[in-house]
Amino acid sequence: MSLYSGFHDSVIKEISYISGEYYDAKQKVMHLNIAGSKQVKVIFNSDWAEELEIVLLAPRIIHFLPGEENYFSSLMEASILIKDQIVYFYDSYIETIEENYKGTYFKSMGLMWKIKTISE
Repeated sequence: MSLYSGFHDSVIKEISYISGEYYDAKQKVMHLNIAGSKQVKVIFNSDWAEELEIVLLAPRIIHFLPGEENYFSSLMEASILIKDQIVYFYDSYIETIEENYKGTYFKSMGLMWKIKTISE
């Protein structure tokens, strides 16, 4: 959180989902993913820090509320909490887990992150 200035004045640049599941048309069969291989990648931009990429491992809830059209949808701050080995990300400052949070929040079984340098 401190490396990314608590997400102050950051924006969600991109979100992508990987299920790992696919249909093989040649064999006419669906292929199920390996347990735990589902991922959501979220890329943040900020004037305060380099680009940040987080990967939510085995996502359980992706509750995304994009900003309104023609409005800048920056985050003022964010929270990452861990409870019972579950990771929660909220788009504002939260002290306790809120399962029915009205803003953008993610719930996953794990999280990886990296600061992306300009050359990446």
